[in-house]
Amino acid sequence: MSRLNLIFLFTFIGLMIWISFFQAEKVDRIQKGTLSLFSPFIAASGHISNSAATLEGEKLSYSEMEEALAMARRDRDRLHLEVLEKDEILYENNELRKALQYKTRSPLNLLPTRVINRKPLNWYNTMIIDKGAEDGVRPDLAVVAPDGDNAALVGKVSEVIGPHSSVVLLLTDEMCQVPALISGTVEEGILSGERAPVRNQPYLKLRYLSKEAEVQMGDTIVSSGIGEVFRRNLLLGRVKEFKRGVIDTEATVVPTVDFEKLVDVFIIMRPTNPSQLNTGTIDPGNDGIGMSEQR
Repeated sequence: MSRLNLIFLFTFIGLMIWISFFQAEKVDRIQKGTLSLFSPFIAASGHISNSAATLEGEKLSYSEMEEALAMARRDRDRLHLEVLEKDEILYENNELRKALQYKTRSPLNLLPTRVINRKPLNWYNTMIIDKGAEDGVRPDLAVVAPDGDNAALVGKVSEVIGPHSSVVLLLTDEMCQVPALISGTVEEGILSGERAPVRNQPYLKLRYLSKEAEVQMGDTIVSSGIGEVFRRNLLLGRVKEFKRGVIDTEATVVPTVDFEKLVDVFIIMRPTNPSQLNTGTIDPGNDGIGMSEQR
């Protein structure tokens, strides 16, 4: 019994003894009044005691509190991961939707494909896509990504390694060399990537321009269409800086494609009719790329 209950009890007993000397009728009335007066306090005291006992029983030890905290943190991390996964799925769906819309708008014969593997050590050299021999893919097909209504060059298929897988040599690799020109001029050169530290997107180099080349910072660089691999007017990048040498001019180019975020890309499939191959004589305003920018 609590101390408060004992105080009420002794007080009650003392009153009962004191009033026992009165007449019986008065004693009965006083007893009933006293009980009515003290009953709320006795009930409240009992409720307080029971609540205190309940709280005493629910008290957690230090180890139990640590375990509860660890569980709460795990739940928080799980929910955070679920949010990130949903955001990633939403981003991929949006990118896929935009890619499919681009394929619908483009008159090119495009094969949609997705990047399925990239290695950190050669992040800017190669990647693997999910289309291969059974999809009609063969080496030296150009791979592009949409840039508005234009096609920006990603690289080319270098090797078909399975029924549904191929290796793409990226434009940022030094072995991927593209005949290029400064848009709106007749200045031509060879564009290629250059080696760079891992996970630092390299610039491109446009070499073998004439010594008197008309080049300015911000100029758009596009494929010239010479050769059978890259058709005319594929976007390559913009001039960051240039320098004139003794016999030629060299420009540093920022690539159009963000090679950090490649997910959905397209292979430009070759037409079955050889006469439809780009020989560099197609009107650049009507080659299906949408590139009509002039300086």
